[in-house]
Amino acid sequence: MVAAHLLIGLGFGDIGLAFGLNSGIGSVFGSWVLLLGLLYL
Repeated sequence: MVAAHLLIGLGFGDIGLAFGLNSGIGSVFGSWVLLLGLLYL
């Protein structure tokens, strides 16, 4: 269960980083989503 939450958080973080390649805002968004994903653990 915890692993699933971690994978979900990392997945959203990767999506945010992908957008970050096109936009600085996307990078910031990705970082926050990854942080929230980790806190969700």
